[in-house]
Amino acid sequence: MKNLEITVKVNWSFEKLNEYLLRNDFKIVDEYDLYDKYMINKDLDITNMKDLDILDKCILARKIGNSKECLTYKEKKYDKDENIISQSKVDCTVKDLDTAIKFMESIGYKILFEIYDKLIVYSNDNIEICVQNVNDKYLMIEMEDVGDRTKNHHYDNIEDMIRDFDKIGINYDKSNYFVKKAQIILNEVR
Repeated sequence: MKNLEITVKVNWSFEKLNEYLLRNDFKIVDEYDLYDKYMINKDLDITNMKDLDILDKCILARKIGNSKECLTYKEKKYDKDENIISQSKVDCTVKDLDTAIKFMESIGYKILFEIYDKLIVYSNDNIEICVQNVNDKYLMIEMEDVGDRTKNHHYDNIEDMIRDFDKIGINYDKSNYFVKKAQIILNEVR
């Protein structure tokens, strides 16, 4: 379980960001697609619910590249400003996602919205970041406390993560370090 994470919106195009990172000693270390269908109990009245409370009730029908299909439940805890202070998730691997979705529908769930993510992971051996092209509309970068390829470098607090992220020199929205793509897409369909 990874506890610390920042996610920011990038103000550049993907082409400019990719060129900048490759020119500044980052290498592409992984690429994959992530496809999530956010499912919620069809009897739940979400009309007056807060966004994060709605998302807390969702089960994700998730496909990760060609390697994994699962049902995922994410639990996130927030501070008073809606910044993520801790998070965990539980995955239930399935053999066939379409069948899993039919199962969820048969027990009263419906698809609320979908997110298609094109993910590219970059590393410079000290920092690992994941660039996310969300629904071909939003460009975001996620950074976690421990990268899969930078296990010797661990962050104990968000402030150190932000400090190191700033050193990269990317043009991004510094007003929010906890951008929630699901919240953005939820508000588009609400």
